[in-house]
Amino acid sequence: DGRSMDSFDHVVNALWEGRLAVDETMGLRPNRPWLHRLKYGISFTLPAGLDPPPSATFVSGPFGEVVSYSDRLTYLTWYSECLHGISAEVTPPDWATYPPDPLYSRVLTGTIAAMSEIMPCLAALKGASLPDALVKGGVIVAWGETDIYDPASELHRRYEIGVTSAGCYHSIDPGKLTMAPYFAERCADRIATSA
Repeated sequence: DGRSMDSFDHVVNALWEGRLAVDETMGLRPNRPWLHRLKYGISFTLPAGLDPPPSATFVSGPFGEVVSYSDRLTYLTWYSECLHGISAEVTPPDWATYPPDPLYSRVLTGTIAAMSEIMPCLAALKGASLPDALVKGGVIVAWGETDIYDPASELHRRYEIGVTSAGCYHSIDPGKLTMAPYFAERCADRIATSA
């Protein structure tokens, strides 16, 4: 219901694509290059009569995944078809989370076609009616200045992550979502031991 102000002993920046911009307001600017990448994924309910594909991750230069849920929801992504933006700015562009057509259709059909080449059991999805199909994007933030097609890219070293502290200000770079709980605990420990 409006603006409020308070004071705190510590501040934790756990933002994702906004983290670098907020860090910069505190005088923290990384001494290495970074990239913000917009990547889409598709999800839909598997049509009746089709067996759910096995969940799998594929890496062959580009990478992709298939995730099958027990309620027949299926998620697919293939990097080459789903990547639609790269930025080295502190704040990435205001990319569309839900792309309009024709990009929506291109990502949907292109991802199904590409993944069908890897998993032939997905070929039945080509041209299938997928009335609840959703194409949704998100930003990937990682260190590096060249894309994954460059074998020397820092994007292949996602393990150089963690908590950076400057006094009572803490910035968490989890690298991947799965590491967020671990670094949240490390940051909490750091705050607790500083008291």
